[in-house]
Amino acid sequence: MTSTFHGLETALRGLRAQQYSLQTINHNVANANTPGYTRQRVNLVATDGFPSVGRNRPLIPGHMGTGVEGTDVQRVRNAFLDQRFRTEYTKTTYWGNRYDSLSRLEGLMNEPSEDGLASTFNEFWDSMQVLATNGENLGARSVVRQKGMALANTFNYLHDSIVEYQNQAKEEIQQTTFDINSILTRINQINQEIGKIEPHGDVPNGLYDQRDMLVDELSSLVNIKTELIQPGANASEVAEGKMSIEIVQDSGLSYDPPIVLLNGKTNSTQEMEVQFSDSEQAATGFSVGDKSYSFNGQADVAIPMGTLKAKIESFGFEIGGQVKGIYPDMLAELDRMAFTFATAFNEQHEKGQTLTEINGGTVGADNPFFVGDNNQMPATMKGFAGQITVSEEIMNDYNLIAAASPGNDIGSGDGGNAQALADLMKADLDFGNGVEASFTDYYEKMIGDMGTTTKESQTLLENAELALLTVDQGRQSISGVLLDEEITNMVKFQHAYNAAARSMTTVDEMLDRIINGMGRVGR
Repeated sequence: MTSTFHGLETALRGLRAQQYSLQTINHNVANANTPGYTRQRVNLVATDGFPSVGRNRPLIPGHMGTGVEGTDVQRVRNAFLDQRFRTEYTKTTYWGNRYDSLSRLEGLMNEPSEDGLASTFNEFWDSMQVLATNGENLGARSVVRQKGMALANTFNYLHDSIVEYQNQAKEEIQQTTFDINSILTRINQINQEIGKIEPHGDVPNGLYDQRDMLVDELSSLVNIKTELIQPGANASEVAEGKMSIEIVQDSGLSYDPPIVLLNGKTNSTQEMEVQFSDSEQAATGFSVGDKSYSFNGQADVAIPMGTLKAKIESFGFEIGGQVKGIYPDMLAELDRMAFTFATAFNEQHEKGQTLTEINGGTVGADNPFFVGDNNQMPATMKGFAGQITVSEEIMNDYNLIAAASPGNDIGSGDGGNAQALADLMKADLDFGNGVEASFTDYYEKMIGDMGTTTKESQTLLENAELALLTVDQGRQSISGVLLDEEITNMVKFQHAYNAAARSMTTVDEMLDRIINGMGRVGR
């Protein structure tokens, strides 16, 4: 038989459980706009019935309920959506940073425009056409010299700007690895706090939120996978445990052996660092702790997806003995164009006769029009776009421009060679990479390829952002605080609280009748 006060205790449990839930709703509403906050709920379960199982259990009809209790305050999250969000976040930041690098490059080249390389190139050819009509015209010679200098300066400016972008990309790589290591340290500290709290049966939801925010941020920098370690001792069933983090492949699979950044069991982190070539002009791999991983396939790892990969691909990386990347590729193309053009132009220029030769009555004083450092043409094209200039001799005396027709005899100062130089604009040049095309066609193809790559990155960025938005909306629909839903629950628990209070009043009246109203017969 149950106690006379059984109903009071059952109602009291109801009051406590509903009050507990209302307090949690208040906490949710208060944090509706807190970044990273996860909606919480009280897990309500019915308490054990009466009588309990046992040989000496009283014989009463039925099994009496004893009320309700709140077992835990649990965060409402979906681990699958968390992982999907981080995967899409990694892709979005990668394509976003790659698109930014390509956009900067596209803006620098500024084509088509009146200030781009193509326009400067055309102005130079136009000046040659004018000189071809009157090889002795001093004004035309001065214009050719100035337009040649403008063309060289344009090559120099593009080269120097890209080198500056490349240097900035290297600083961003180092900043990214610093951020990765800093985040890992903070997650490790939170892990240790969680490890101290959970064994006592408490559930540190606030620390879980802080850790998840940091993991989200980390996933934007590098492709990771997390693993939760179930806590021991007297931990709650909803305790999440400490977290381990490792770098994974683009497919999301672990490397063999795993590349562990944070070990939740040992509370230890391993610093990540990008390694560069001896010349410091290309990334060759990365290290995690005391282990190194090369991009050359020797350690069988690829550049981890995310911001770090986009920065490395922009700056340049060495694989198979070759340096590749957005900025190194563009620098190589500029060097190739400048060197090929200058070599072909100089060869034709040295065939013609200068006005100084004609006036002096001698021929054969070959002099180049374009040179590099030390007023000489270099043996290789590497870096030539940054050093191409008009030769000192022509800068000092434009009569040394060989505009007259080639020949062993003293010419008349016609513009025959200037016309031949102007004709190079349409001539096919050997660019040394298996391509023979005119300078204009080659440059237009290069700009076209860059535009196509930029557009592709933009499209993939938009797709990644859409996928991320979709996943985030799904995640927020579960984990976010929806005020309408909270208010609905508030009303629900308020009524449950009132009902429990009414039930307690009813029991109280019953007890009052028993205690104060019974046993008065005959008085």
